[in-house]
Amino acid sequence: MVKPVILLFVIVFTLISLPSFSQDVVHLNKFKVLTRSGETEGVEGVLDVTALKWTQLDGKEIVIPRTEIRSLYEYKGSMAGNYALKGAGAGLLCGLLGVLSAYGESSSDPYSEVNEDKIMPLLVGFTAGGALIGGLIGSGKEVMERVPVHVQPVVSSRSVGIRLGFAVPF
Repeated sequence: MVKPVILLFVIVFTLISLPSFSQDVVHLNKFKVLTRSGETEGVEGVLDVTALKWTQLDGKEIVIPRTEIRSLYEYKGSMAGNYALKGAGAGLLCGLLGVLSAYGESSSDPYSEVNEDKIMPLLVGFTAGGALIGGLIGSGKEVMERVPVHVQPVVSSRSVGIRLGFAVPF
């Protein structure tokens, strides 16, 4: 009974100590690759251990060896949401400043008054307008994430042992 357990432990610890390679294959949607000879954009690429491969719209297959790649970037979307949020905040701030200004003028002028029924639509309009303008500006700014190309194999080293400690009271 003891021998199968020992054999199982030997197999498990041998498999754990084998080197594990990170990012053997990376699938890319839309990307930009910078090589020694220039810059190229592609869609639906595969980066494996040896090269970056993808097929162009005309059916031509492109293969760039990993050693030729200086850097690789994958498009992750745009900044539309971020800029829309900032624009909404700016619009709300402008609307609040307008409302405060109107209240300030009405308190100093006895012949003017603020129509409070129109405050909420004014604030909503300024906020929505700011969000729309911010979203339009942010949609033109693309977010790109760098993909590591020259990845060294990661060797996982795990140690098994017993941790002992003692305390000495004073």
